Amino acid sequence: MIHNFLLIVLGVLSVMSLLCLLRLVLGPAAADRLLAVNMLGGMVISAIAVLSLLLKEAYLLDISFIYALISFLAVVVLAQIYIGASRMRYRHPKDSTAGKKFMDTASSRMQHRYSEDSPAGKETPDIAAFGKEDGLNQWNPAGEEGI
Repeated sequence: MIHNFLLIVLGVLSVMSLLCLLRLVLGPAAADRLLAVNMLGGMVISAIAVLSLLLKEAYLLDISFIYALISFLAVVVLAQIYIGASRMRYRHPKDSTAGKKFMDTASSRMQHRYSEDSPAGKETPDIAAFGKEDGLNQWNPAGEEGI
């Protein structure tokens, strides 16, 4: 009785796996294909577990656990590739040059502000002397005066 039930379950899993393969090949979007890969992995894991019960071999359960880990990692990697590809596809071509131009301008302003030749660079106080005139650095936990 159980033997016949497990054979029926394997038949249903095989039909569903074929449908997932069809979605994997014909899927209109990459997200559909990614979902089909994930479902196909789950069905293969289920089929291995059912075969383990059918053949009464415990080592097949270990194989299904290992396959589950590999399937999970594969889906995560494929999702990251899909996300990266979609970001590259929808990036505006002027964004990268505008960002580079802004960073170059900002870094040149910072270099000019703190260079020795600029008046702002000469007005910048020394870090060690900062706060000495108004007594901000005069207290410390050891009770000594000044830092």
